[in-house]
Amino acid sequence: MTSSRTIAVILLALAGLASMVIGGSMVVFGLSHWPGGRVQIGFDDVGPSPAQLKGDTPAGLYFMTRFWSGTGSLEKSAWYFAPDGTVYRDLSRGVSREDLEAHNGRQGTLSVDGETMTVTWSDGKTTTSTIERDGETFTWDMGIFSPVKPFEDESDLAGRWEGGESLSGGLGRAMMSKTLELRGDGTFTWHSVSFLSSDGVRTSVSAGAQGGTSGKWELEDYTLTLTSADGKTYSGVAFPYHDGANPRVFFNGILYKREGE
Repeated sequence: MTSSRTIAVILLALAGLASMVIGGSMVVFGLSHWPGGRVQIGFDDVGPSPAQLKGDTPAGLYFMTRFWSGTGSLEKSAWYFAPDGTVYRDLSRGVSREDLEAHNGRQGTLSVDGETMTVTWSDGKTTTSTIERDGETFTWDMGIFSPVKPFEDESDLAGRWEGGESLSGGLGRAMMSKTLELRGDGTFTWHSVSFLSSDGVRTSVSAGAQGGTSGKWELEDYTLTLTSADGKTYSGVAFPYHDGANPRVFFNGILYKREGE
């Protein structure tokens, strides 16, 4: 069971989730990492490795989903398995050489022994679990890893997309909803609404916030860049994901679907 202290921290974190002021409006972006220290990269001469299992070992960009029953939330993140065995978890900007050099999320070294896969992280800690393969998809450490490909054409990203996140626990809940419209003429509008409520033994607290911004957008490989009217930019890893017949877009930790689908 999730403790009251834990859910309180989660609620506060989601409510203040990486708030960013663009053009005078507050936009709640979600958890992400901005460029940090340099790291040793794993990159071939022609760009990012295609997502596949090479000799039963993951390679390329994968979309990871993992359900956490304690908060009722679905974790979603981008992982890159480089040709040299380096693993980059929670990519924020993309998979270019510069993006991997700037990555300040977790990274480690991959090893596979039969049905066991281990990642030795840069802090010395290890994660070991059974890997179960299904074509190019695999499960590991309670997560489902699906291979990712870039958009075939920039026009595939054009449209009105909606997505959100929610967390719940014994003392409250937090919700966040976003609408991202990417137009064919290269302009965008991004709206965000967040809400949290907390019910304690003696107190009840609720709060909400909303904001939005607009400007120009550009897609390059796996990176979507939004530039507001006042020149401020935000870049995040983006790729298509198909859930059955419904096209979806992963961007900045949020899985969007076309509005109305």
